[in-house]
Amino acid sequence: MAKISNLTASTTLKDTDVIVVNDYVTAGNYTTKKMTVLSLKASLGLPSRYFYATITQTSTNAPVMTVIKNTLGYVPTFLYDNVGSYSMLFDESLNSTDWLILNGGDKYSYVNSVRLSGGGVKIETFDGSTKADGKLLDMSIKIEYYG
Repeated sequence: MAKISNLTASTTLKDTDVIVVNDYVTAGNYTTKKMTVLSLKASLGLPSRYFYATITQTSTNAPVMTVIKNTLGYVPTFLYDNVGSYSMLFDESLNSTDWLILNGGDKYSYVNSVRLSGGGVKIETFDGSTKADGKLLDMSIKIEYYG
């Protein structure tokens, strides 16, 4: 059996990969344990899946995303619903106990996001108190799964 210090380092891991850890007990005495990457994420309070993107919307078009990082296994889609109203659709339900959704609008508009039943987020943009298009200008969105 190879010593841990002689193993090749890996820079990419999957949630199902196993990590071997040595715990120091006393001088010269170690215990060896193993855990999956997913277990390590959970013990550190990290999301098991996530989606980070910026969103821009112009004219009467559906918003367009620039994906920064995505481990969902699919890319959500956008629909243009009406002036200042857009739906971001997912392949799964985003219940409030397991999913965290954060968004940040630009400094000139008000952005509201509401979780939809059945797997989606409604995003609305305003100019003052009136719904308006063209207000999403590289808005960031962060969606994380902790289930």
